[in-house]
Formats: sequence, structure tokens, C-alpha cells
Amino acid sequence: MSRLSAALTCSSVWFGALTVAVPQTPPASAAQQVWEDMIAAKGGHARLRAVRSFVVAYRKSGSSTRPDVAPTFGFQQIALLPYGFWVWADFRPGSFGVTSDVFNFESHRNWYLWGGRDLVAQSTPSGMEYHFRGELETAELVYFLETSMMQPTVIGSEFHGRTATVDVQTELFASAKYTVDSKTHLPTAVTLIPFLRGFDGTEPPRPAPEVATTYKFDGVVTVDGIQLPKRVHLSGWGEPVYVVDPDLDPRMFEGPPQTTDQDEWRKWLRSGRTGGEPPGK
Repeated sequence: MSRLSAALTCSSVWFGALTVAVPQTPPASAAQQVWEDMIAAKGGHARLRAVRSFVVAYRKSGSSTRPDVAPTFGFQQIALLPYGFWVWADFRPGSFGVTSDVFNFESHRNWYLWGGRDLVAQSTPSGMEYHFRGELETAELVYFLETSMMQPTVIGSEFHGRTATVDVQTELFASAKYTVDSKTHLPTAVTLIPFLRGFDGTEPPRPAPEVATTYKFDGVVTVDGIQLPKRVHLSGWGEPVYVVDPDLDPRMFEGPPQTTDQDEWRKWLRSGRTGGEPPGK
């Protein structure tokens, strides 16, 4: 019997037959078991916590009727932990055009190309840094569950028949609640509730269920020992292409991109080292 099945059995005893004299798994322990099973199914703590860089690229279909955003658009996220985060998007024929944002978490600087305008370098308000960290942490939670930079804390679980949910918390998210497949132990959905604070960063963070987002997952692909969702749904379905632990030069986050080409980030790939080695070696 798997630990998830055991946890579900214990929960039915816990809530439905308290007079039965059998060992009962405390709720906190049951929640941790569900999380550990999910981590093991994804690839295990050692593999996930070794992730130091990744690229996620896809074309996303949505229902937007805004003139600045195309109904279907291209999207890339490039991360090197803990140095920086790069987001590229192609909204054409929307008026936003091709956009590229580069954020350096060490220098707290942001360089961007937006709507076809000239490249701009700027000092970044703390609220914008909070936004970019939230975008990065969203990607970590949606695709990997945990990485070298982010390991959530389990805060609870619920059991509904043969279905379980497990709730975790991070520095930026009050709740990331995963629905778990009882057979594969992989997530089929996650709802994220962020901690919200003022744009200038002066207000204390508060849970913001009013801006919760739910991602649904369909199918699995194995990339470098990690089980990743084949299809992801937010406002529409997308089928991501993944690169795990590319050997990226951290200097790519020290200034603006040279072009808005879709694969501009590939110019910063280094040879002769694996992605798991520390930058600078």
C-alpha cells in the first residue's frame, strides 16, 4: 500500500469511525506523506533541489479580446537560480509586439523591451522585484514543486474519497494547494493564493484569495529525471517545451538583451560544464 493510500485510509478512520481501535495518522503527518509521495513521483528531493536553471517555452491559447494581446501568443521563461529571471513574450499582432524583461535579483535591476520601444535600464522599485520573484516562484511551484532556491512548507491536507489535496506555503504564496492523483501521486491541478502587498513594498503582506489562480495539468513528460506536465491550462491550454539545468552564463542578467529574437537566451549557453556546477568554475 502506498503512503497516499495509507493516508486516505487513515483519514476515513479519523473522520468516520473514531471508535475503531486502529492506529490513526495525525492530519499533519498525513499531509506530509501526501507531499512526500508527490515529490518522489516528480523525481525526488535530491533531483528537484538540484535544479539551478530552467527554460519553459510554449504557445498559449486564450480568450483575450484586448487589442494589445494576441489570442494566441508565444512565451518563454528563463531562470538561473538565484541570480536572475528572463521573460520573453510575442503578443503579435497585438500592439504589445515582442516584449523581453530581464531581472537581476542581486543588483535589483530590470532591463526591458516593451511594445517595440527602445531598451530601457532602470532601478527597480521593491514592488516590481516582488512581482518578478512571484513570477519565478509561480514557475517553480507549477512545474517543479521545489528547486535549489525554493522548498515549500506543508501546512495541511484534505481527503475526499480517493482524492487528496495538499496545501503548502512559501515566502511569497500563502497557499499552493495541489490536487493529487491517487494512482500516480502527481498533481492534476494547483491553486495559488499569493501574499499581496503594496507596490512600494511598505505594506505588510496579506493572503489574497481574490487573486487566486488555478493551473490544471494533463499528461506527463520526463525531462532529465523530472516528471513535468505535458499540458498546462490557465486561461487556455499550452504545451510547454522544457530545458532543465541549461548551462547559463550569469552575465546574461547583467544588462539588456541584445535582440528580441525568440531564442536570444541561447547565446548565453556555455560549453564544457554541466548545469549543476556553480557559476564561475
